[in-house]
Amino acid sequence: MQWLEEELADLKFAQHNIKGYKDAILNHRKYRSLNYEINQLVEKLTKELVEKKRLEDVLAKIEANQLKYFDWISEKERKEMAIAEKKRKAIEAARLEDERLNVYEKIAANQMKDFDWISEKWKKDMAIAEKKKKELEARLLVGNS
Repeated sequence: MQWLEEELADLKFAQHNIKGYKDAILNHRKYRSLNYEINQLVEKLTKELVEKKRLEDVLAKIEANQLKYFDWISEKERKEMAIAEKKRKAIEAARLEDERLNVYEKIAANQMKDFDWISEKWKKDMAIAEKKKKELEARLLVGNS
């Protein structure tokens, strides 16, 4: 692109010089032909330069849009990762809650076994106490008669 600008600057300089000599060689055919060619080249190079700058602008916009797209994709991935992390934590919390409930169930089962054992022991002790009470009552009745 720089060589186009340099070429354009050289041609504009030549065009300026030709205009300076215009009065001296106004009717000369070579001047007209050369001036026409230079004007055509200046026009062509100007159009190419404008087109190249326009294409560079379009390319810059495309690159900016790509960066926005990549930023959007990155943000979307970060959100998806955050959601996945929340789900993982929720699953872990549910698993821990399930383990805690299992422990409570085991504790309750052991307490029920303890209660059943205490109930059985109490029943036996009550049966023994009842038996002793009857024996005492029987002795008292035998002793009182």
